[in-house]
Formats: sequence, C-alpha cells, structure tokens
Amino acid sequence: MQIIPGVDTAFGFGDTEDTYEQRQKGSDYSKVGGYGFALGQKKWTTFGWWENETVIDRAHHQDKIVHKFIMTLPTMRKKDEVFSFDKSSGLTLDIIKDKINNEFFSGESTDRVELSPRKHQREFLAKAQAEYLEFLLFAKCRAGKSIMSLLHVVERGYKVTLIVARMNSPKGSWEADSRKFTNFDNMVFIDLQGNKNYEREIESWYETDKQIVLFDTVQGAIHKNFDVDFLIYDEAHIGAKDTAKQWSTLRDKIDCPILYVTGTAYKMADDFSEDNKFVYSYFEEQLDKKNGLIERPSMNVILAKYETEEYQAIYGDDPDAMKNLFQMDGDKFAQPALVSEFIKMYFMNDRSIRKFSDRLLNDSNHIYITLPSVAACYAFGELITATRFAPLVVTGDSKKSNKDITKHIQENPTGSIVITRTANVLGVTADVDTVMNCAEGSSIEFWTQFAFRGGSGDNDWRVIDFAPQRCLESLREMYVLACENAPTVSEFDLLDYVNVTEWDRGFETLTQEQVENILGSDPAGSVRLISGLTTALNVELLAGMEFNANLTPVDNNVAKQVVVNDNNANGKGALSHTSTPEEKEKAESLRREVMHVQAILERIPLSILHSHMLSTTITGIDSLITSEAYLNDTGDTDGVLAQYMEKDQSFYQRLNRRVAAVALDIKAQMNRDLVQTLDKLSISATTQMPIPATLLTEMHTSYA
Repeated sequence: MQIIPGVDTAFGFGDTEDTYEQRQKGSDYSKVGGYGFALGQKKWTTFGWWENETVIDRAHHQDKIVHKFIMTLPTMRKKDEVFSFDKSSGLTLDIIKDKINNEFFSGESTDRVELSPRKHQREFLAKAQAEYLEFLLFAKCRAGKSIMSLLHVVERGYKVTLIVARMNSPKGSWEADSRKFTNFDNMVFIDLQGNKNYEREIESWYETDKQIVLFDTVQGAIHKNFDVDFLIYDEAHIGAKDTAKQWSTLRDKIDCPILYVTGTAYKMADDFSEDNKFVYSYFEEQLDKKNGLIERPSMNVILAKYETEEYQAIYGDDPDAMKNLFQMDGDKFAQPALVSEFIKMYFMNDRSIRKFSDRLLNDSNHIYITLPSVAACYAFGELITATRFAPLVVTGDSKKSNKDITKHIQENPTGSIVITRTANVLGVTADVDTVMNCAEGSSIEFWTQFAFRGGSGDNDWRVIDFAPQRCLESLREMYVLACENAPTVSEFDLLDYVNVTEWDRGFETLTQEQVENILGSDPAGSVRLISGLTTALNVELLAGMEFNANLTPVDNNVAKQVVVNDNNANGKGALSHTSTPEEKEKAESLRREVMHVQAILERIPLSILHSHMLSTTITGIDSLITSEAYLNDTGDTDGVLAQYMEKDQSFYQRLNRRVAAVALDIKAQMNRDLVQTLDKLSISATTQMPIPATLLTEMHTSYA
C-alpha cells in the first residue's frame, strides 16, 4: 500500500513477487507512478507492506480480491491500481489500511520496528504508574518524550488521548513515532487541524479495539467537541501557566488526567511535587554516558568574541554587539556593511586566520542560527547565499515545517543554515551540528530550547554564543537544577559535562576559574539564582508559620504568581478568582509572607559579600545564617528562613547548593570590582535609590 506525500485521499495497492527494495524499482511500481506524476510528485511512499501473506490460493493477482473489497468502501474510485475517495466519507488512509489488514491479514504490516525503552524511559513509565491528576515530564530534547508519553498511553489503556501544543511544529514527531514502532500497532493517529470529518473518524475508530490519539493546537481544540480520557500538553512551557486564557478554557472543558511535556520546565517544575514529576536533563543523560549506560553526543560551548574595527568605528565599546549589528531599517540592515563583514569573518574562509583549525566554523556543516528579529532573518538569508551554507528562513510567516527543515539539510549535504527567530524550532530534531545564538535576551528557557536543537546525530555538537555571561548563567542554572533533582550529578563539575572554549581568532579551553570570573562579571546574576527559589516555596507550609511579614522585595510580581500557581498545580483546582472577603484577606496575607521570604532571598548575595569582607568563609546556607552580616543585611529578625527550612528539607538542600555556588561567584566579583559589586547588590536591600559609587568607595575604605 503506497501513498503520495501531501495527498490524504488517494493510495495505491498491489501485490508483487519482488522484495521490498526491488518493488520500488520494477514495473509493478510504475503502475501507480502516472497518478503520482499527475499530482506533481516524483514517487510514492510506502504506507503498508505485508510480506509472506496469502489472500487467495493462486500464484498471481492476489491483489484483485483486495481491490474488490476496497471498492465496497464509501465514495471509492479506482484507476488501475490507484484508489481515491472523498473526505466526506469519513475514511482516512489509516482507517482504510486497518480495514484491509483486519479483512485479509493476520498481523500488522511489517514496516514498523520494535522499540526497547531506554533506562530513563523505563524509569518514567514506572514513576507515572501511580494515580495522578497532573504530572510533569521534563526531559531534554531527544530524550524521546513523545515515545515515553505514547508508551504511557498504551500502559494505561486510554481509549482516546488528546495531544495539544501552542504551535503545530511538534505534530510531526508524535505522528511519526505513533506509526514507526510495533509497540503502537493498536494506536491510530488523527490530526484534527482542518479536519471537518474528525467526529466521524473518531466514531468509526471508537467501535474498534484501537487506541485513538488526537492532535490539535490549544487554540483549535477549545472549539471542538469530543470526549477524551487523557490530555497531553506538549511544549507546555509555552502558555501552560494558569493565567493563559486558552489553556484554562481547554482545561476546564476536559475533565481527565493531564501530562505536561516539555524540555524547558524551569518555571513550572516547582509547581509539581516530587511524586508528580519526572526530570531527565542533559546532565542526567551525560552522567549515564559517563557510567557507560548509553552512548550520546555531548555539547561543546564556544564563547565567540565579536570585535572589528568597522563595528567600533560606529558603536565604540557598546556591549550589545548582536543587537547593534542586526539592527534593521525597514526590511534592510541599518549597517549592511557590518553584517557583510560578520559573514565574511565567520562563514567564509577568513584567510587572515592561517590555520584552518582555528576558524570558528571549520567543523560545521549544518547550522541553526537565531537572530533578533524576523526581518533580520530574511535580510541575513539574502546575504549568506555567497557562502557554502545554503539558507532556509524559518519564521512564523514562512510556513515551513520540521519536514521542510529536514529536507533542506538532506538536499545540502556540504552546508546548510536554518535562520530563525523562535518559530518552528520546537519539535525539530534534524541533524544539526552547530547552533549559533545571535539573539537578544537572557531567558534560560529559550537558550536551552535553542541550544538543544543540535545533538540529533551521533556526533558532538557546538553551541556558539556571542554573550558569554548569558551563556554561562544558563548553563550554570541548568547544572544547579540538575544537581538538585539528582544529587549524583554533582559528583562531576560543570566542565566535566560541557567543554567550554573561548574563540578569538583561535580556540582556548577555559578553566573552572576562568568560567567563575565570567560568571562573576554580573552580580545581578547571583541575585537571580538565589531569589529564583521563591517559586519553590510550599505556601501551605509557609501559611502555618507566624511572623511579621514586613519586608518588600525588589520584584514583587513573583509572590502573586506563587500564590496563584499553588491554587492550580497538581490537580488542586483552577481558581481564577477569590470570591469571599475572607478568602481575599487570606490570599493577600499569604502574598505578603511570600514577599517577605523573597526579600530575604534577594538580600543573601549582599550578605555573602559582607561576610567575605569580614573574612568569614561561606560554604552554604548554614554558615551564612550564623554569620555576623546575615541579620543586618537580610532583616530576617524572626528567623523565618531557618524556620521554613526545618519544615522543607528539599528547599534547604537546594538553597544550600545555590549559596555555595554564589559564594564563589561573589568572590570573583569582589576581585574584579568591589565597588561595583557593592553598588549592584545594595539595590536588593532597599527599594530606594542605590548608594552612589563614590560614597561606596569611601564606605569601603573606612570598612576595611
């Protein structure tokens, strides 16, 4: 049984004495070729293949009896060995294939392979066996999240499963996996997008023993009618927060267990209890690799320096190099000569660098690059054509899918570059060996999601970033979170998992001390790492404590999010508003308590700094709380943090690890510029203006 890519209402069916490979070349295959050429296609694709089967006891033309059966199906038409039908019939290619199989053959077609789940996939299936209302699957790109989820569907025996995402791009991997493995022989995949006959399709399959898997976008699903037993939200970090109106509408509409699936759940993970989440990050994977359990590629991070005489002549020492470089004037670059120089330096053979091995992209063939704007993507695509890298612009308006990306890479084996802002990156696992981040922003979610577009093959991949601070902060936060989830990860240092090099017309591998110096260049990063634990607070434990909540954090929006999320996570029920005065008062009191703890956390880096100045060694939260500087800097006069940590050991362990990491950063910051470090960290201790640097210098002199 063969189909034409992109055509869902026609197929060919015949028999042959040849092998599968010979069938694609022989006269049997040519019988259906004319129909394909008429539709602008060069060849058909095998959709079903039954081998060593007998339909009727004769040597030839066994397909004729199958043809007769096919013609009994509604609206079916026949020309030679090609059949076509109307969508209004309620038929689909899957339904027809299943009917043929059930009527004539004892087993499924043999074009599927058996899947043996890997170690981490088996661990997920075991953990997800317990009953739950909401569960988080937080696993890195290429960990097999769709496979794990579908295996879970099979094990649970769900009749109808709905998979949704904010964008269409993840659909391809779900559909491909559902049809690739024999583990899912009893599963049928139905794409709901643009499918006017979806209700008839569901009804047709519902009366069989098949498990039905539906796919749609969140915004599309809320307008459709169906009953489902299980809901999967793919790429759930996009729009799954309870403040997202469309997701809230869908969740209220469907009453069933929910599995959240994402590779970047950094803002969601703390909303789920340890029993209701499974985490498998890059670092857990690499630890398995070190232990000889698996073979997987590793990430090599390159901190690239961009500095040219042409750039400095226009922008001087402005650090926002990428923002300035790709600045637009309408649909053209504001400084096209600078972009051309950038392309010449990195994407062409820069002969001023004599050693080929010292050139930045010497080992790169297939590149993903992200730029600051959609307009920049198209303009860059026009300029890059002069290089060996064939461009493909993939943005929201380009309508390119993951299949287009894979096809582009395959058609340009000597060099390709996919140029994007953010769109259509999700769900794509093409064989990319280099990722270049030339965009703005410091979101760990986007950095991680984009960095792991590489590593889809068997070889190590490169992540090139022109913002060293952003890059290493994201890596360090990923590492700290992995250590918190799986303490065995901490048996190795960050640089044991990720090779970090600096490129400045040549490569230099960085040491741990050099990495710490880069991380120490921005004291605000230390505040973010510590105060980020606010979202991990268990508000039920906090509500049971009595203290005077009078401290105010610099960022007072986090507390509201923590209170809202606690009302919505883990199946506690979606509370869109507080109705009674008593409930409003309770919620406001809880918000003030969360703000109080957040303010303490924000001030911890300043306390670490003052402890260092007092020659007090800080190795973790215990040594900090007992230090002379802690009480004065944080204002924690009631000992709230210590009381809370006694109740929440998980929080204590996570904070202890982060304090130890930040203590090293702040020591590097002090060595770099003590006055600037004091200036930036002092803001966390007050909502008023920071102390002027000149006054801080005088204070430091007298302090010392």
